[in-house]
Amino acid sequence: MKTTSKFCVLLGLLSLAILVSCGGGQSERLGLDTPVTPLKKVVWMDQASLSPGFALRLDRAGVDEVVIRLGSVSFGTGTPVLRLVRSSGFDRTIPLGVALEVEGLDGDLQRSHVQSMWQALSEEFGELAEIIIDEEMPSENTALLINLLKEVSGVPVAVVISIEQSKTEFGLAAVRSADVVVIPAFGVEGTDLRGVRDGAGEMLSKRLAHLSTEAIRVRIAISLKPRTDPELGQWGEDLNLICDGDVSDVARSSKLDRSFDFLKSVSWSGRDWKPGQSIAVSWVDAARLNLYMNEIVPLMIPDVAGWDFVSIPAPSEDLGIGRDAIVEYLGGRGPAPEFELDVRRAGSQLDIYLINRSPFTSGVSAYGNWLQVSTEIGVLVVEDRGGFDRVILGTKRSGEWTALNSTSADAVRFEETYIGSQENLRAGRIRLSKRRAPVLVEWHAILTTGEEIEGRQIVK
Repeated sequence: MKTTSKFCVLLGLLSLAILVSCGGGQSERLGLDTPVTPLKKVVWMDQASLSPGFALRLDRAGVDEVVIRLGSVSFGTGTPVLRLVRSSGFDRTIPLGVALEVEGLDGDLQRSHVQSMWQALSEEFGELAEIIIDEEMPSENTALLINLLKEVSGVPVAVVISIEQSKTEFGLAAVRSADVVVIPAFGVEGTDLRGVRDGAGEMLSKRLAHLSTEAIRVRIAISLKPRTDPELGQWGEDLNLICDGDVSDVARSSKLDRSFDFLKSVSWSGRDWKPGQSIAVSWVDAARLNLYMNEIVPLMIPDVAGWDFVSIPAPSEDLGIGRDAIVEYLGGRGPAPEFELDVRRAGSQLDIYLINRSPFTSGVSAYGNWLQVSTEIGVLVVEDRGGFDRVILGTKRSGEWTALNSTSADAVRFEETYIGSQENLRAGRIRLSKRRAPVLVEWHAILTTGEEIEGRQIVK
């Protein structure tokens, strides 16, 4: 069935900024197919492995480079000490870049040190698309390391610099030396990248205005990794289980997006949780990712070379955004769930299913995600809430939904706190007092960005 969007989406995934008007309100999805552009599309892997099958999916989605966090290199003893994360079964269909944490650059840096470092890298990985230098705080030798590494390797060298660091003397020197500057600008603070919230109250163009006169090329980095309190020790599983009203109470009682107070024992994300325990979560899903991309694509000064998604999680680790959602979004799909109604009617009895045919999820909401059934003739009776979290009887004869504390209801609303990837929700069985009465079935979902989508179907 068709879905109705209450908002217009800026076509910001991979293309130049084109404002898409909402005509007639009918749309199968919020994301649109996008043309090929010169923007470089880089994804970082959360694990140092890439299977041929997943590499093919990334390649088909237009990914230009895959980056692995290689480990660290320390120059504190003069001779560089490499601590490498060994890759296992890494498919080389897509060009490979490596990111290295750099330590101990405050000493005397020699060309021979960099030559030794590069020799070890090239022996381990062979041809590389680029080397990304990531130093916690730019030092007086950061620019020198970049220049020497470009010289001895012949490989493009990028540097990760936060917005605030790019305003410092040593940070700006590193920016001017690098072939590309990777600037963290979006995501959850305190996760994979430093400074993602630097100047977050302003538009990206203003946050980068101090670099507008520099002859540099930047890639905007988005940290996709969620944050939890307490820390999980892994990326985390999908929210669907702990959003169940029987499992936890959902609240805004922390500085993170949501907190979940457990009501019963449950195993989730590698830990066993007991009643009375809580976890707070902040995450990036496809809706938020799309919002970030809509700021990146129109940016022209400084010169935008592309963007980096940091990182793609391991399989089954889907907290916020799983790898299927990332790949589908890269291919031009999303960012909202895509719903289909399955309505089965036998006389006065209705069985209804709301099916999410996509890997994209709704927001977490106590009121914004629902399936509603109403009739203008007679009343209806509901057996139970089905697979939804709550069921509320009401009326819609005035054209607006109103909850009722009455058995003479002509409408019912099934509410769901969170609609997960590929989820199939069964409504409680409905019986109509009038056998031939037509019914109106409507659904509504809210995204983490506040945007809303809805649809409706008349069943006779």
